[in-house]
Parts: sequence; C-alpha cells; structure tokens
Amino acid sequence: MAQRKTDTIPKLDQVNYLFEALGLTAEQFTFDSIRKELIRMRPAYSESRNRISLNTFWSNARDVLRELMRLGLVSRAALPSRSDQLDAHRARKFTLTAEGEQFLALDVEEQSRLEFRYRFAQAMLIAHPYLRELHQLLRSREFFFPRIQTSELPGDADSWREKPPEPLRTVSVLVADSVREVLKLNIPLYDLESSMNLYLNAAWKRLDQEQKSQKSHLFAKAVVKAVNDVIVRVLLQTYGMRMDYVTFRSAVSLLSDLNVIWHTRSLAGRRGWTVWATSFAPVPSLTPTATPAAEALRGPVWFKPNSETDNVIKDQLIESFFSLHDRRGGFALIHVLRAEVCHRLSIHGSDFDRVLRKLHAQTLVDSRYAVNLDRGGGDELPPSEEPFRIGDRQFYLITLLKRNREEQKYGPS
Repeated sequence: MAQRKTDTIPKLDQVNYLFEALGLTAEQFTFDSIRKELIRMRPAYSESRNRISLNTFWSNARDVLRELMRLGLVSRAALPSRSDQLDAHRARKFTLTAEGEQFLALDVEEQSRLEFRYRFAQAMLIAHPYLRELHQLLRSREFFFPRIQTSELPGDADSWREKPPEPLRTVSVLVADSVREVLKLNIPLYDLESSMNLYLNAAWKRLDQEQKSQKSHLFAKAVVKAVNDVIVRVLLQTYGMRMDYVTFRSAVSLLSDLNVIWHTRSLAGRRGWTVWATSFAPVPSLTPTATPAAEALRGPVWFKPNSETDNVIKDQLIESFFSLHDRRGGFALIHVLRAEVCHRLSIHGSDFDRVLRKLHAQTLVDSRYAVNLDRGGGDELPPSEEPFRIGDRQFYLITLLKRNREEQKYGPS
C-alpha cells in the first residue's frame, strides 16, 4: 500500500500574513522588519504595542517566510530555528522567485486581485496534502464538533486535578447523540470513550503542578477547554482526518481566509462548531518537479468558490431573519443571521457581508423590507465569530423594516 503523505500546516492566524510578507520581500525588507510589520497586523496590536520585545513574533515571521519558500514564491534561504539564532538573521533579506513576481503582479490591479487569491488558494492546496484532504472530505460532508459545558462533566473541577475521572460514558453519549442528530452519523460509543480517555490522560501528563494548582473556577475552564479540544481530535479521526486540535484550527483559519471553506459556532439549534466547504477545487495532475506556485499559475483557474446571486442571498437573509426565534425587540444578532444564511446556501461569510453592505447602502434594494443596523450587542459576539464591518464601523444587530405601500410601488426615494 502507498504510504500516506504527512504534512505540516503553518500555524498562522490569518493568510494575510503571507500576502503582506510577499510584498515586503519584494521591497527588500529585512527579516526583522518583516517581523515588526506582521506584529502591526495583529488585531491586539494597539493594546500590546508597549509590551513588544525584540523577540516578539519571531517564530511567526519565520513560519510565514518558510511557507512562502515552500510554495515557491520566495527563494530558499536560511531561517532561524531557535530564538537564540535570531540576531544572526535580523538583517537578512530575501528574494522573490519568478513565480513570486508573477503572483505579486496579479495583486496590483483590482480586476486581477480575485485571480491572485484563487491562484494562491490553488498553491496552498497543491502544497499541503492535509489541506487538500480536508477540503475533499468537506465537499462530501460537513463536520460538526459538539461543545461540552462544565455542568455536563463528571465530578467537579477538583476531581480532575490529578487525572480525568472515569468513566467518561456520559460525555461520550452526549457527543455521539449530538453528532447523530446533526449529521445522521452513528459513532461506536466504546471507540469514542476509549479514544477520549487516551488523549485526555496524555494531556493531563503534560500539565505542570502550577496548572493543576489553579483556583477552582480557572481550573474548571481549563478542564472544559481540554475536553472540547479532545472531542475535536477524536471526531476528526472519525471523519477521516488525523490532526490535533491546534493543527486543525490553523487549517480551518487558512482555508477560511482563502474562501475555500467557512465555519461557525453560532448556528441556531446547535451547540458546537460546524465546518463546511464553500468551493470546488479539482486539483489537476501535477508535475513532480514543479513548485506549488508554478503549478498554480499554469493554465486556467480551477479553484471555483460556490456562488449565489445577490438576490438569492438577499432573499435567504430575509427568510432566515424571520425564522430566527431569538429576536429581541425585533433585532437579531448579525453573526447568528450570517451563520444561518451561509450554512443554508453553502457560501462564505464574505458573500453575506457583501450583500448586507449593499442592502445598507441601498445599492441593492428589496421591495418589501429595508435594513436597519445597530452598533449595540457587541458583548454578545463570541470570540469565534467576526463582527460585521462597514469601513471602520462595527455593527452587531439587524432588524428589517417593512416598507410602506408607496415605497413598495415606486421604490425608496
């Protein structure tokens, strides 16, 4: 039997780090200058800027450049493997390959920027068997990972300090029942419980005494997170992927940024994480000696995002709004509405955001309803979801206002 290919997914929070570093390399920024520029892109930069040290983000900068080299966009060069090697590399500059120059040329004009992103997605899928396999699996079935709450764990926090209590049958039953209800997939209970015990006991062996000595409420949060991370890992094996939680999270983040997939933890009627494909990408036969970038530039674009017309998305937005049970004072949470619309249509969150911006600006008009957005409700946005933005403003609530008869007849003035 052919040996299964292994892969290393870059641990990056966002794919824009790769885009930015490609341009900075062309401008002959040094390794340390690239590191500093990537720090400025972090969402928490304004709060952490006074605590940035000479070594902050060095491994992230290395991983970004290493990935660009792997793709064939930047020429191979030495990179630091440990923090004590950083000083020897701070002033190092890097060179774009011919393919790197071609990619960068696509990112210059507005009309070719979509092609830049699509061909970049192609390069990533070619370079990473795990990303390619994940996308193929999601094309056939979405993934769902139930989330367990503190009250559903056996014992209290203190009983978990030395090792996870056994049996975990009640947790396993909850997970199996949730997956069966959502995906109509039956998971053998014994296998599920055995795998969870194995990974949880391994995780507890890695905990140091300081972590085990935390106050009860803090330790309880750590326990719940550990259990939910293990649930993701165990279910990934069931779905056909061998990844740990951190690797999977990075894969989902990169593919979501590239419009390959979308994910949410805010679907109504579900408590957990849902991931699905939002594109079709039939990877062609590859030339063994060519770099991923060279292959991605060859021939017509074969990466195809799922597409719906603005009117289809608009109509689904209106239908989903009225189907949501949790509308307080006539308002719904935008991230919950986005989750419903995107899941029903198998589209990316950026498509929903584009249509909602048009409805707000009235460049897209519905004859029955007008959109009203509100900036309240930010405290209800979970960390896993993106806020809806118009320029620098963030909105969290939406309501639909019924147009009067004159507006329905002649349109808004």
